[in-house]
Amino acid sequence: MKTVLIVLCTLFLFISSSFQPKPVGPRYRVFTYNIRYANKADGVNSWENRRALVTAQILLYYPQIVGLQEVLSSQLADLKKAMPDYTFLGVGRDDGKEAGEFSPIALDKVQSRNLIDWKTIWLSPTPNKPSKGWDAALPRIATLARLKMVNGDTLTVINTHFDHQGEQARLESAKLILSLLPSKNYILMGDLNATSSEAPVLELVNSGKFTEPKPLPYATCCGFKKRPDTEGKTIDYILYPPTATLFKQYADSTTRNGNYGSDHLPLYGVIGF
Repeated sequence: MKTVLIVLCTLFLFISSSFQPKPVGPRYRVFTYNIRYANKADGVNSWENRRALVTAQILLYYPQIVGLQEVLSSQLADLKKAMPDYTFLGVGRDDGKEAGEFSPIALDKVQSRNLIDWKTIWLSPTPNKPSKGWDAALPRIATLARLKMVNGDTLTVINTHFDHQGEQARLESAKLILSLLPSKNYILMGDLNATSSEAPVLELVNSGKFTEPKPLPYATCCGFKKRPDTEGKTIDYILYPPTATLFKQYADSTTRNGNYGSDHLPLYGVIGF
């Protein structure tokens, strides 16, 4: 009887240990949004009519890390006022200061304390100074931030906006991004101006550095008047290495009075390392 009891206890402990959840590493709530630059010609969709919805969409998810695109300095001032708990990192693409669009990264209070360093680079053969690369129509940038993780590792976050016209520029930008990646723990987000079947995204995925993008129920670039479930295309991404796990992903199609926050939809994801 005693022997049977010992065997049963041993079996119970073995079964219990088999079903113990695996240790879970750090998870990050990440949000990317091309907010559309402030253009008075947009009429009813001008920034003044959209900014409240844009900030509401961001804050709804209380993301730890936010990547934004097409942000002018006046819009950045509005966002900082509406999001006082966040630290914004980035510079204008025209002069490396305030001029032109920003592609900023915003960090919540905890991640702000975990910030190691950051920089903005230009997507060009001369990435360390304001410049336009290859066949790009406009200067394009990426903002990079390194964060200390709770397990002592370092997370690299890259937020970018590829050119809308230059095919070579988009492909070379993808190659440049790949050259900036550390060996592990990184997130790339932004508007790549390319679908998942086009060369820039394929360059990133086929490198083995990124998992293939998961399909979404909505197109992320749909224009102010289009239906994201039936029109437009997906060109906005949150990309992560194969060693990471995607726990959640949403494309937010919220409207206010029938109007969208931007001509793009924001994308939210929860990434675990």
